[in-house]
Amino acid sequence: MVSPQSRTTAKISVIVTLYNTAATIIDLVDDLLAQAHPDHPEQEAWLQVVLIDDCSRDATVGILELALAARGNPRHVHLHKNQQNLGLAQTLNRALDLCATEFILTYQSDCRFGSATYVADMLSLLERHPDAAAITGQPATRTPIPFEEKINLVENIQDIFPPQELPNIRDSQELVYTGFAEGRCDGFRLKAVREAGYYDTSLRLSGEDQVLSGRLRELGYNVYQAPKLVYLLSLSSEQNSIRRLLLKQHLFGKTHPYILLRARETFSGVIGKKAGRNRRMRVFLRLSQVLSTCGYGAALALLPTALASSALAILASLIVLKALVFQRHLRHIKMTFSELSLFAALQPAFDVCYTLGLARGFLHLLGPNRDKAI
Repeated sequence: MVSPQSRTTAKISVIVTLYNTAATIIDLVDDLLAQAHPDHPEQEAWLQVVLIDDCSRDATVGILELALAARGNPRHVHLHKNQQNLGLAQTLNRALDLCATEFILTYQSDCRFGSATYVADMLSLLERHPDAAAITGQPATRTPIPFEEKINLVENIQDIFPPQELPNIRDSQELVYTGFAEGRCDGFRLKAVREAGYYDTSLRLSGEDQVLSGRLRELGYNVYQAPKLVYLLSLSSEQNSIRRLLLKQHLFGKTHPYILLRARETFSGVIGKKAGRNRRMRVFLRLSQVLSTCGYGAALALLPTALASSALAILASLIVLKALVFQRHLRHIKMTFSELSLFAALQPAFDVCYTLGLARGFLHLLGPNRDKAI
């Protein structure tokens, strides 16, 4: 595909996928245009920006066009619009086809760069480490943290700990292994991504990052995290309510059977040395959610019987199990007593949503529409 960027001399392209981001798009544009490189005074000499909207239902595109016009319509910033909603994986693939630089950086609306040289620093890491197909930054929390974001960070045991809180990270280490690059503020070697066949479009909105990272490792590349390259997390429009967080949990469950059964190259990203501690902990979390759901069912069946004490023992065991899973994050993400109480009360809902999604995912793979995108 020939694109306006095909003749660029830039070194890296920043891909921004947009969907219903009207509330945050101006801040996102300013964050991008503030990025600097120590050797290039003019941003367009080293950076291209590809903004691609996936048929937003709000005023994202209109606000974005006005924001770009107010900033002089920078020549190195290109806006593209999907003619129909494609989902995240296909939208990313379309954006990748529009890039002509050696490196790309995917940037999502729920994060912000942690410094004015974040993209330049990521570019430098990719240039100095030819074995790196992907490098993800170190997410950090913004303050104050809304309650819904606290739930998201803890419930999914997000990798939010700064380097000084990671005893296994030496001061001299600029890169460590990680299971997969989630695409928030992550740098990629475009050649490697193309060799891997881009993102798997069987997964529309979740899990595509795990499959790509697995394929990259199979090709002999490595997937790293840069613990000292910090970006900031914030709420996205898809995660700013408890209902939406529950739906996201259901989606995680629905995509995992495909990842387990049809994308076995991802196994190296969840177990073993190259997975990283946080990714291994997520496996334990998902297993605990399935076990907890089974435990809730058993407890409900036993409560009206003479084995009610056994039911209470089951529930107590589940509480202890979850406390062990979340203990580190709960120490880091401070909740008030009322927030912690509501978080605890929501655990059965999150566990059941994930487990039902998992069951739906297995049924999908066994059904007549098994090849339909999830």
